[in-house]
Amino acid sequence: MCSCKTIDPCAAAGLRQMIGYLDADKTASLAIQANSAFAGLVLPGVAYRFGRWGRHVWCNRSLAASSTEQPIISALVLTGLPTALP
Repeated sequence: MCSCKTIDPCAAAGLRQMIGYLDADKTASLAIQANSAFAGLVLPGVAYRFGRWGRHVWCNRSLAASSTEQPIISALVLTGLPTALP
């Protein structure tokens, strides 16, 4: 799902976080996330599909060195957020 081809451009654009949502049964995808420094939170029994309750994992990775810095305007435009907040 994520690789340096995805992570590096997002970090260079000034984005602070990457977030992913995976089926917990996808062990190969989870291994890729773990190797890419993503932290995960397992959510058991949150979705009923194909006759069973599934486990899912929310993954996130910080891209910024600090959460105290003001956001870069180009990152706000890139994500579709307004550049001027009320």
